Amino acid sequence: MKKSLLIASAILMGSATAFAGKDEAVYEPVNGIELENMWLHSRVNGAWASGNQNLPFINNYAKVRTATIWTDANGVDKLVCGYSKPVNYTKDDGSQEAIDTATILIYNLTDGTLEKEIQLSYNNEPIKGLLIANQIGTDDAGNLWFSGLESDPATMPIELYSINAETGECTLEAALLLNDDEATSTGRIDYCDILGDITGKTSHAIAMFAPKASDLSILRWKREQGATEWTGDFDGYANLALTETYPAGVASWGGVTTVSIMWDEDLTGENYYVDDFSTAPALYNTSGSMLESFATATEMAPAVGCNGVTEFELAGRNFISYVLQQYNASPGCCIRIAELGEGLVFEGMTGYWDLPKDGLGEVSDGGTRMHGIMTTAKRTDAAGLTAVYLVTYKCNNGIGVYRVKETGYDDGIGGVEGIIADQDANAPAVYYNFQGVQVQNPESGAYIVKRGNTVTKEFIVK
Repeated sequence: MKKSLLIASAILMGSATAFAGKDEAVYEPVNGIELENMWLHSRVNGAWASGNQNLPFINNYAKVRTATIWTDANGVDKLVCGYSKPVNYTKDDGSQEAIDTATILIYNLTDGTLEKEIQLSYNNEPIKGLLIANQIGTDDAGNLWFSGLESDPATMPIELYSINAETGECTLEAALLLNDDEATSTGRIDYCDILGDITGKTSHAIAMFAPKASDLSILRWKREQGATEWTGDFDGYANLALTETYPAGVASWGGVTTVSIMWDEDLTGENYYVDDFSTAPALYNTSGSMLESFATATEMAPAVGCNGVTEFELAGRNFISYVLQQYNASPGCCIRIAELGEGLVFEGMTGYWDLPKDGLGEVSDGGTRMHGIMTTAKRTDAAGLTAVYLVTYKCNNGIGVYRVKETGYDDGIGGVEGIIADQDANAPAVYYNFQGVQVQNPESGAYIVKRGNTVTKEFIVK
């Protein structure tokens, strides 16, 4: 007799397939706030399967480094990955050369379905360059944007593009270069953050960066609404050197330095986090002063060597989410959600959950990639209760979508679990191996199984 054990499930929509697993850990409610996993691909839960061509960010992990939450024109939330896709081009001498091209991958946020892959272009030509889509983001006007790795903004401009997600055609919004009197060399730029409208149409925009191996410098430019030019936003200069870090005594950024600008209603960007391989996240203002650090909450401090932090508000309370530890710890690649102390300070913060509880994985990503944490704006259900979506993504280890919500929140979206509940259990089963080849008479082992419009991964026991 043949028996099957369901080990992961997802839905088949057209030609786009998702093989989404779940985080089966139990996260108890805390102070009227709940945590719900929508779907999870990780090395720990077995859904991080190499060879699954429907998940390009797995197979090409070294080139797919960041992701963002974006809401399309129909109001549907998407997960978009930025992807420096290697493509072979013929050189003048006839030989082949692999060149990175800017590409995006668009997934349904709530169930992990891959919907489309789009190669990005500028003036109808593919956008090419070393790690050209190293970071992707969404600005406050809802525009998708991306930037590439830059070796030195003192000599080569940092290019920022906005993306037309329907056509893939992009607009060069900025080519940022330091003035001659600001720095001769600042080091490599990996990642950045944007506040406001990168196009300058609906508001001003602020762009911030922190270069590797600088003297704790941060870079900041501003584009006024309606303007085409960007100017340095520190009294006309773009470069400002910080003097404090946590832990104290760090003299220069060690690598993969991230800047996260704090949102405020006037989009001033007055406060921002800096997180580096050699430091833990610390909050600064535009005068360069350190406002907050884990010095007042050492028991909650993350390990250094892992980068990523964000804040969000829910039920009138303020939360912080930050990377707790890297892949070289166990459980690996976890993030922590905590409520800030009274007065929005680190002191007295309350830990809620570390997730995934079993980690994403413990496999090296080469040491050059950040741990991405993204949240959406609040979502409100018919009863007026609120929730935010949170994405955690670490190259070569895993990606998961969670929902942090007030107890009782219900908008009718149930993630993978809801999809499984709707599957047609009476449809005939068609079996495939993990190379996509149909198997007529499956023996004992793991298979991809299609029943009607539903796809599962199952283990057959005979």
